[in-house]
Amino acid sequence: MSRFVAIDFETANQHRESACSIGVVVYENGELIDKFSSLIRPHFKYGFFAAGNQRIHGITPKMVNTAPCWDYVERQIHDWLEDAVIVAHNASFDVGILDALNKLYHIEHSPYRYLDTVDLSRIIYPDLYNHKLGTITKFLEIEHKEHDAYSDAYGCSMIVIDAMTKMNEWNIENLAKELLMTIKTM
Repeated sequence: MSRFVAIDFETANQHRESACSIGVVVYENGELIDKFSSLIRPHFKYGFFAAGNQRIHGITPKMVNTAPCWDYVERQIHDWLEDAVIVAHNASFDVGILDALNKLYHIEHSPYRYLDTVDLSRIIYPDLYNHKLGTITKFLEIEHKEHDAYSDAYGCSMIVIDAMTKMNEWNIENLAKELLMTIKTM
């Protein structure tokens, strides 16, 4: 089985532990098997909302007042992440948030394996004038709302699916090997 999980977070402020939204899209062997999105109530130590972050994603403190905390959300997605390759645009940021949140909430997990869709897009779409997620989703004619965690995760998943289609390779690890990419670990 080859599973990849596209993931995206939005944060309340500059701290990785301040996640206030998550989007997740899960594929096995190139087939969509599940999707998930949730607001997250940030931990009280990191729960302040910076004006700049609110302007970017539109999430306010009031919107997350009754949202679940990370430990509840993590239980919803934990099994998907086991033995999967996580994909994200600027993946070290999103995987870093996962790691920081798990440390904050004392959640044990296997090391995360991940692939950056920015790097993948540079290989698959070398002629694009930039490799921002919005540019790529427009090129792929995918409806996309920037800084919406689910929409961003879905956009990342479509980059991988398009690469798999072009390469006729539905195993994420084999795809990475064929494209001479490294699946990193954190």
